[in-house]
Amino acid sequence: MMSRIAKRKGSRRGFTLLELTISLVVGALFMIGMLPLVRMAATRGTDMQLQVRDVIELQSLVERLSAWNAQNDVVAMKAALGGPGAKTGIGQLGDFYLHSADYIYFDGSDTAQTTNGVTALLNVRVGLSPTGPSLSKVFGNL
Repeated sequence: MMSRIAKRKGSRRGFTLLELTISLVVGALFMIGMLPLVRMAATRGTDMQLQVRDVIELQSLVERLSAWNAQNDVVAMKAALGGPGAKTGIGQLGDFYLHSADYIYFDGSDTAQTTNGVTALLNVRVGLSPTGPSLSKVFGNL
């Protein structure tokens, strides 16, 4: 009876070198497969933070344009903004790119249409870069 107990204890030695090697190789393969995903997650996290920062800056610019519009009518505003594509710097507004500034009117189907004539509505689209994201706002004389 004692010899059976001694045999059982002696046969329980732990993991073999082969089992440990296989475990380490499989773990290393999983880690190699996970590295691109970790890199992508880190990069996208940074991209999202930059996009949020840009959106906040654009929203702030549009709010400053709204406050500036309260002091000017749309005709003076369009003249001060200049032409599309150029970087503009207007006092308290700071530097920005004007993507478009067009007078608009709404047709019978409530669709905005551009016009060359002066109407009471001015659609201004601004951005922080010439080809990047932009925000649009309609200004009017009340």
